Amino acid sequence: DEGSFDINMRDYRGRTPLVVVIQQNLINMIELMVSIDGIDINARCNNGDTALMHAIELGNRSIVESLLSCHADINSHDEKGWNATMMSIYASDFDILKSLYLRGAKMDIVYDDDYTALSFASECKESFLVKFLVLIQSTTNLIDLKLTQEYKKYKNMINSFLGFYYD
Repeated sequence: DEGSFDINMRDYRGRTPLVVVIQQNLINMIELMVSIDGIDINARCNNGDTALMHAIELGNRSIVESLLSCHADINSHDEKGWNATMMSIYASDFDILKSLYLRGAKMDIVYDDDYTALSFASECKESFLVKFLVLIQSTTNLIDLKLTQEYKKYKNMINSFLGFYYD
């Protein structure tokens, strides 16, 4: 069609216009682009990275939140096996990790190189993130064992990490 534009076209590295705009940190343009019908929020570059992964890599929380609100896939992974969780740990960004967790990101995925989010955070020497991930894992194990009282205790600890508290 003459005069039409494919919003999901790719460059030689497989980047879509959305990824390029994210890399340029053009927030207003990103907001406009994610509202266009037919845009593929989860399109992958040649190396498997998604727009969300690029936003996390750049540490731009407002772009990350915008993509998450558009239902970006939080558990997809690139060709190295990394996903958004791993990238937030590598970036030492607890706020992004927290957003991913609250939206249901899987924190216990085992990657090709036998890494989990917890083992990766440990290797990166991110003690605060390690504590948070240990609490999440402990809570998950308690739910599996149906230890309700212990679960409530750990759930309160997690909520404290997240900045709010429930009884």
